[in-house]
Amino acid sequence: MKFGVHLLTNLTSEWNSQYIQYQYMKEMLEKAVAEAPVLVNNNDDDDSGSNLFCEQYFLRVDEEFFE
Repeated sequence: MKFGVHLLTNLTSEWNSQYIQYQYMKEMLEKAVAEAPVLVNNNDDDDSGSNLFCEQYFLRVDEEFFE
């Protein structure tokens, strides 16, 4: 059973307003993944540049998400 279906079938009415909107969250994550830049590392010996890029990217994403 998929998580979204499991979540919907096991809702507790008293907590209904506290549940995540799973379908909306899933669509938002899929969109973010589709729009994320593709990282290419041509130098297998030194990946510190791409690691720094990843850190900066995810810090920006976190800031935007938690606004």
